[in-house]
Amino acid sequence: MRKIILLLILFGITLGTKSQINRTNAFTRNLEMQKGINWNGLNYGKYFSLDPEIDMKVIKERGFQSVRIPVEWDAFVDASYNIETSFFTEVDKAIQAAIANELFPYINIHSWTEISDEPEAYYDEFIHLWEQIATHYSSWSDSLMFEILNEPAGNLTLELFNQFQRDALDKIRETNPNRIVLITHAMYSGFQHLPAGDIPWDANLIYTLHNYSTHEITHQGADFLGDYAYDFMGTVWSASEPEFTQMISDIESVKEFSDSNNIPINIGEFGVFTNAGNNTRYRWLNVMANLFQNNNFSYAVWDFGSNIYKANSNSTDMFTIFKGAWNEPFTSAIIDDAIISSKSNTNLLFEHDFESGIDPFKLTFWNAVDDRVILTHDNGQAKITVSAETENDWDAHLTYDLDSLEVGHYYALSVDLKADT
Repeated sequence: MRKIILLLILFGITLGTKSQINRTNAFTRNLEMQKGINWNGLNYGKYFSLDPEIDMKVIKERGFQSVRIPVEWDAFVDASYNIETSFFTEVDKAIQAAIANELFPYINIHSWTEISDEPEAYYDEFIHLWEQIATHYSSWSDSLMFEILNEPAGNLTLELFNQFQRDALDKIRETNPNRIVLITHAMYSGFQHLPAGDIPWDANLIYTLHNYSTHEITHQGADFLGDYAYDFMGTVWSASEPEFTQMISDIESVKEFSDSNNIPINIGEFGVFTNAGNNTRYRWLNVMANLFQNNNFSYAVWDFGSNIYKANSNSTDMFTIFKGAWNEPFTSAIIDDAIISSKSNTNLLFEHDFESGIDPFKLTFWNAVDDRVILTHDNGQAKITVSAETENDWDAHLTYDLDSLEVGHYYALSVDLKADT
């Protein structure tokens, strides 16, 4: 009996100690790097390159605090998996430019589909890549962080990737004992598989996830998903109460994971492709980014740069390269603007049924057509009569001046109309 009691006590002490591992430095860094963006100058093989010295300055000036740098290392190795010296030089430039502009950079292994298809065949290369990367940057500023692998998936299963990741972390720690490392789980780092996440006994970790929920909203017409992505073209995210509730529920589940495992959360990718339409894009980005901020998650929106690597590609288009300009209001949605309100929080500002007359509505015109358009009140209706056609374009506006609208809120307008022709 005494032996059983003793074992239970020791087991309880072990669990308590692991859950209370001191990750103060990791939590502090996560707040320092909170608002970020993906910079795609070293991704997609040899398709293109950006100018990091210019771009990092632009990113910093816009108010971002960190930059995620996806790196396609496997496109620049020899037969023995040795990284080309010239490519290391290009990665160095990007990191140096980020640090010089007081951004927190994190580099990963990106765009490597082969390792998800045949994990065992690429294990040795995976470990050797991290051995080289970690050794190369071992003496660099601790503001540089490592992310082990972007969106592991396919045959790189949850259990198998957990082992791959632990082995890579062990290799990194041989030369970088205290550097912040971002870890994740397989199945594309999605929220729904978070419970399968495996957290090593390591103080300097941040857990990274991706969120494009749902593809029907964020990936409308995305070519790389195939024809089915066009089946949900026109899907609208209207910030309704059910939509808010689901989004908040997803974030709360991540926050619970963070709290119970004492580990900070990074959202390494999120975004909405341009086919979704401006209103849906703004609402989704704004609510998502503000929920990240409210829960002390760091995040990196997708992205800066991918809209030039392929002329007919889809893009989130946060920054248009050939214009040299940020796209608004989408950048403001994740950097500056307060969260929009759910449509469920409805306050009726104005209602009018024309039973008592037309006022305060007025008929206004453009292009001098006032003698051909007449506004009258008839049987509880505002009746507009057009008496003649013209060869020129013209407008007639039924207007009401409402002075109580506020920036950062979502408004709905409902109108009943009918016409004889």
